[in-house]
Amino acid sequence: MHFSKWYLVLLAVIGLAAAAEGERPPTLRLAAGSQTLIATLATGWPARVRLIELPAHTAADAMRDARTAFDGAGAARIEIPRIVDGRDRLFARFQLVDAAAGKAMGEPQAVTDLSACGARDFAFPAPTSKKGLACIIDQADAVALGVKHANANIDLGALIDWRNPKPDLVEEVDGQRIAINTGYVAHLDRLIGDATAGGMNVTAILIQNLPKSRDPTNPILHPKAECGGQGGILAAFNTVDERGMRHYRAAVSFLAKRYSDPAKPHGWLTGMVVGNELQSHWVWYNLGATPEDEVIRDYLAAVRIADLAARSAHRDLRVYVSLEHHWAKRGWGDDPLREIAGRQVLTLFAAAARAGGDFPWHVAFHPYPEDLFKPAFWQDREAVLNLGAPKITFQNLEVLPLFLDQPQFRYAGKSRRIALTEQGFHCPDGPDGEALQAAAYAAAYRKIVAMPQIDFFLYHRHVDHPKEGGLRLGLWTTSSATGEKADHKRKIWDIFAAADTPGWNAACAFALPIIGIPDWSRMLPVKELPPPPPGSPVPTDAVGSP
Repeated sequence: MHFSKWYLVLLAVIGLAAAAEGERPPTLRLAAGSQTLIATLATGWPARVRLIELPAHTAADAMRDARTAFDGAGAARIEIPRIVDGRDRLFARFQLVDAAAGKAMGEPQAVTDLSACGARDFAFPAPTSKKGLACIIDQADAVALGVKHANANIDLGALIDWRNPKPDLVEEVDGQRIAINTGYVAHLDRLIGDATAGGMNVTAILIQNLPKSRDPTNPILHPKAECGGQGGILAAFNTVDERGMRHYRAAVSFLAKRYSDPAKPHGWLTGMVVGNELQSHWVWYNLGATPEDEVIRDYLAAVRIADLAARSAHRDLRVYVSLEHHWAKRGWGDDPLREIAGRQVLTLFAAAARAGGDFPWHVAFHPYPEDLFKPAFWQDREAVLNLGAPKITFQNLEVLPLFLDQPQFRYAGKSRRIALTEQGFHCPDGPDGEALQAAAYAAAYRKIVAMPQIDFFLYHRHVDHPKEGGLRLGLWTTSSATGEKADHKRKIWDIFAAADTPGWNAACAFALPIIGIPDWSRMLPVKELPPPPPGSPVPTDAVGSP
């Protein structure tokens, strides 16, 4: 394709500040049908416009990768084919150009309106209980506990079978056949299918184990991931280059389509959490020692592609960003290239998402106690009641929905939904350990039931695991080296089972003197945050503080 000189210069700066200072560029909106994409402009078109198609991967080169999707007279509505040369433009970005003036107008935009794309629209079950359990090892026990929400940890590096030249199962992406691991899919079918049959809504946690050494043929591992025992446990997805994005897209599209079949032959997924605990990305979403703007850029690409894949399969399949309990301060090492404060993650992520076309992302949060070995979260010192709290635990959990209810974080006028997808309480040594663990669960569940912004609480975990750094979080103990066998039922099992039953109040009465409160009204969330104490060093504003 041939471009004039001015156009090549323009493409080189696409995505930077595009309009003249003080000028507000028109708002470009992109909607998908099953066969077409429709571009509309809020404030009127220039006389002649171009729509430039850019790929979604974050290392896209405007000089090399741009394609003209439309070139002609401006109009209020432009319709272009969705599929071109086998390529699905649903997953592309589009830059609006005022051709006569030689200006890019605004930022490149993604498709955001999928209401006409033909996605499945049957209603997923809506459990009345928020009670969930992670890492279930016995479905019969989970059903007996009354579990209504479960998780499925899905390793996308295991799902994609990139070494197999003759796969039995494939996902086609832009005309290319991507191999899917049939053995791993059979495992997921059992896991998701059993939970669905047991009356549970299942949320996928999309992860990737960080390998000890890099395989140069691995398309889905982020190119900057630090392999070789540097401290990381999980790796970031490769959304940087075209091959990586193609394989990542294949994985999330396959999951969204297979596990939203109305006949549910393999069960249903009702949500997908992208990655794990982005604040501590060096350990839990490793993409190397990386500045925060680059971390957000690559993570946003992964979340946006997952959202497009999810909502083009089923309109109600939710996508979540993943955060742990560090809030206004960084995590364990306070290294700006390895960690980001949670508040900063959401502030940067929301702004970047709006700039490229906002979409319905939600928040998966892990409000562990400030010390994971001390279940008495009501004693947490850093979990203060203001928007600049160092940490958010169950003690000050209301800070999160109040933060998200600010206008700059809402979507379509509504607050983002919150799911508590991984948090549990350690059982300390001593004769009172089980009672303290059970009291912590009773208090936490009391609080989240009174918070309508929170959809569910996945307790972590069903059975102790021997490789969790000495933590004993389970409803059951285990003597197994793999944590796949339950031995002793702890007191928390009975309290968990009683949640949302007529016997709940009686079952929880033991916890009041342990916590040191006369009744459960003291555990209810506040509706407004109080002012900080005089001279408090903790910042109180939502954005812009150090």
